[in-house]
Amino acid sequence: VSGAFLPRELAIRLFRALQQQLPLARQLHILVERLLGALEDPAITVRAAAVRALSNVVDADPRVLEWDTVRLAVQRRMSDNGTMVRSAVIDLLGKHVVRDARVAETYYAAIVARISDVGVSVRKRVIHILHDCIQNAPEFKHGVEALRFLAFRILDDDVGIQELIVRIFRELWFSKAPAETTKSARRAGAEAPDPTAERAEQLVAVLWEVYCGVSRVGYAKLPLLSTFPIVAILRRVVFPAEDEANDEARGDFAETVSTARRLCGAILDGMLSQEEAEGREDLEERDEGSKDISSFPRAVRYALGLHVFCATDPQLCVAEGNPLAFAAALHPYIKRAENTSANSLQLQCCISVVDAVVKESGCLSAATAAEIEKDLRFLLLRNTFHGVLYYASRCICSVAETAAGGDTRVASGALQICRRFVKLLDEVSERDELSASERAHVSRALFVLGHLARFGADTLEASREEAVSPGNLLRLFRCFLQRASPTEFDLKRGALQACGFLFVARPQLMLCPKGGFGKGSMDGIMRAALGSSAERNLKEQALLNLDEYLREEEIRTLIQMSDDANAQAGA
Repeated sequence: VSGAFLPRELAIRLFRALQQQLPLARQLHILVERLLGALEDPAITVRAAAVRALSNVVDADPRVLEWDTVRLAVQRRMSDNGTMVRSAVIDLLGKHVVRDARVAETYYAAIVARISDVGVSVRKRVIHILHDCIQNAPEFKHGVEALRFLAFRILDDDVGIQELIVRIFRELWFSKAPAETTKSARRAGAEAPDPTAERAEQLVAVLWEVYCGVSRVGYAKLPLLSTFPIVAILRRVVFPAEDEANDEARGDFAETVSTARRLCGAILDGMLSQEEAEGREDLEERDEGSKDISSFPRAVRYALGLHVFCATDPQLCVAEGNPLAFAAALHPYIKRAENTSANSLQLQCCISVVDAVVKESGCLSAATAAEIEKDLRFLLLRNTFHGVLYYASRCICSVAETAAGGDTRVASGALQICRRFVKLLDEVSERDELSASERAHVSRALFVLGHLARFGADTLEASREEAVSPGNLLRLFRCFLQRASPTEFDLKRGALQACGFLFVARPQLMLCPKGGFGKGSMDGIMRAALGSSAERNLKEQALLNLDEYLREEEIRTLIQMSDDANAQAGA
């Protein structure tokens, strides 16, 4: 009709139909097949050029990526021996995985496999693609898993990739929340979601994935070290080093710390909410006799989140208005006595936070201290998990030190348990043979006394009781090192381990004053354990003792250097 206009959609369909009749368009399959053939060329530059040419074709018609021949060729080139080729393939896919959920699902596994590529450029491109998918693709189904892959790249050898990962997680968890979502929710009459709670939930989910994938046994031992990916990321985000912090990061330091504390508080609220929602009876039924970490309650995951912030910096768990808020909230969960894997992990996380809060706050009422010590003593006598015993020993010493200047009864928690185990070891040390039950009690006593000596040596010495002095503890440990029964070898190794803990707190006990310098200056215990005739397991434990001592000495030296530097700066 003269003067009439075609509707836009009809015009587009008409032009597409006409284009399909053109000779070039009718030979699309032939042209693509020739490009795929060029991908097998022996020259790297030719293969890279073919990938870039294929990328132009896909830009014009993304449906080409769904062809089986193209999919197989692209996936094969992702393991090409040429970095230039692999980088070009990642570029090809990166333009489309964000736009099309089907493409993302098809190529996701092949893309994440290249995140550990030997080529730095390839790794960076993969990181950018995953970041874009997480930020801009609402239908992306692998968000948490992708963040797990990204978190592990904080351990990358390339400093540029490390800084890129830090920027991604800073933007993800510590940037200012966009106001558009809250405004739109208010206009719609709905309750606005809490962005801090959402970020805390995502952080806990990613943390759990990293925690389960960090070692061969399926989980990492506590306490989490500074090399644990999430701890390393949080430390570099919250406390950037002088040489890597830009002006904006330095200016927002107080805001970043405040955001970290809000995240920590949201994780605590999430744990309490999960405890209320799941119910204790249901948790016991699900975890009874199960060591499968995937079946652990969600509250355990939130408890691990608190431990991560505690490992990042204990001050993050000390609320500004109420320093003991976290300790008061977590104290009820220390009372749980189930000897299950899930409860063990949750106990370790909760006690670690209580311990940090007690140390950092430096204030504890006599009633609160007595109640915490009562629960910790019960764990030290009944729990079978070494991790729980470690944290309970550490925390009961912290409580004793914090309350040392107050009521003398407050400091009796560590002393009471120490007296009890010393009495036990004194009673059985003279017996030729120990029953299985007695060996179990002695093993527990050696482990706990070793940690009490390590973390509470000052408290034990301040009591002026000879029975619990470091020197007498060393004498008891020697007694069990000298036992010759083949059924008690584990006790010998446990006694040597306890000696190592004691040596960390009192290094002078590891040296023999009569030996002078050189080999003769080392205590007879360590010399015998490292001797050529010693059992292999004892040699291993002796080396572990030395390793632990050197680590602690390094930490003490760094703290001293930091204090000296701060003192000079203040002067």
